[in-house]
Amino acid sequence: ACSILREALKRNPSSSEIRVMLAKVVENLEGPAEARLILQAEIQSSDRADNTSGLVLRALGSLEAREGNVGKAREYYSILADRPARFGDAEIIKALHAWALLEVKQGNSKEAGLILGRATSISPRDAGIWRAIAELETRQRNFNQARDAFQRAVSAQPSDPRLWLAWGRMEMSAQADSRACELLEKASQSSVREHTLPMRQYREVKRVQCDALREMAALAMRAGDFKLCQERCISATKKDPSNAHAWRDLADVSMKDAGLGAMRAVYDKALRSVPQSTQPKLYHWLGLEERRCGDPNRAREAFEKAIAADESYISTWTSWALLEKETGNLEESCTIFERAADVASRRNLRVPFLFMTWGRVLDREVGDIDRARGVYREGLDQNQGFSPLYQAWGQLEERQGDISSARELYCKAYEADAHNGS
Repeated sequence: ACSILREALKRNPSSSEIRVMLAKVVENLEGPAEARLILQAEIQSSDRADNTSGLVLRALGSLEAREGNVGKAREYYSILADRPARFGDAEIIKALHAWALLEVKQGNSKEAGLILGRATSISPRDAGIWRAIAELETRQRNFNQARDAFQRAVSAQPSDPRLWLAWGRMEMSAQADSRACELLEKASQSSVREHTLPMRQYREVKRVQCDALREMAALAMRAGDFKLCQERCISATKKDPSNAHAWRDLADVSMKDAGLGAMRAVYDKALRSVPQSTQPKLYHWLGLEERRCGDPNRAREAFEKAIAADESYISTWTSWALLEKETGNLEESCTIFERAADVASRRNLRVPFLFMTWGRVLDREVGDIDRARGVYREGLDQNQGFSPLYQAWGQLEERQGDISSARELYCKAYEADAHNGS
C-alpha cells in the first residue's frame, strides 16, 4: 500500500487526499517523524501554510496532538479555523471539532466551549458539534444545558443511533435512569438493514446497538435486577458477536452467577466468535481474571496466547510482567518488560506507561536505582512530553534525597501537562 501511494503522489503531487492517506500508512510503518515530512512537503511547495489544503492542515494538527505537541497542534488548527468560512464549511468544522477535543484533554473546558460555539455559527445544524457541546456540558455536570444540546443534535439527525446512545449515557450520569433507559432503547432498536448501508457504516450501527444494550444491562444491575442484566448482556453478544466488550460483560455477570467455570466458558465461546484481530484482547482479559482469582499458571497461559496472537498488544506484556512480580519472579518480570520495550521500539509504538511501570518495579521492588533511571530516560526519549513519566522519575529522585533533580523533573512534568497534578 505504501509503495502504491508513493507512486500515486508522485504522479499527482497536488492531491491532498493521497498525501494524507500516505502519511497515515507511513506513520504506522515508519513513525510520526516521516509522516510529518510528507505532510509538511505541501506547505513547503505552496510557500505558506495559509495556502495549504485544509485536509493536510487538519492531518498535521491531529498528528501533533497525538504526539503531545499541543502548541503545534493548536497552530495548525487555528490556521485553518481562521480562514474565511463558507456556511457549512466541512473542513473548518472538523478542524474546530478536533481543536475543541484537544482543549478538553488539556483541561481547558471554557476554551473548548468557545471553539465549539464558533463551529455552530458556521454550521448551526451540525449534529456532531451539538453532541460535542452536550458531552462537554455533561463533563461539567451541567445536565440541563447538555439536554438542550442533545435535543438540537437529534433534531438535526434523528436517525443516528450514536446520538441516542450518548444522550442515554448522559442521563445515566445524571442518575435519571428511567429516561436513560428510554433513550438507550431507541439506540438499540434503530432500524437498519445490511443492504441499505455501506458495510463499514452497518458495522458501526451494530456496535452502537450493542453498546446501548450493554448500558441497559448496567442500569439493570444498578437497579438490582440481576436476571435482566444477564439477559441484556446475552442480547448484546447476539446483536454484535464481534464485540469483545460485550463478551467481557457477559463473562463478568456469569462469574457472579455461576463462578469461575461459567466465566471461562463465556471466554471460550467469545474466542470462537470474535475476529482474529480481537482475540488478543480477550486472552488478556481472561488472563487478568485468572490472575485475580489466584491461578497464575492459567493467567500466564492466557497472556502467552495473547502475545502469540499479537505481540504489539503491549498491555498484555505489562500484565504478564506484573504477574511475575507478584509471584516473586522479579528477574523474569524485568525480562518481560525488556522484551516488551524491544517490541515497542521495532513497531514504533508509543507506550509510556510500559516504561513507567517497569521503572517503578526496578526502583521499588528490585532496588536497582541506576537501571530505573535508564528506563525512565528511555521512556522519555520515545515518549517526549509525557508528564507522568517525569513525575515518576521525580519521585524516585525525591526518595533518593536528590531534591534538586526531583524539583527539575516535577517542573518538566508540570510544563508538559499542568493538569497532571505534579
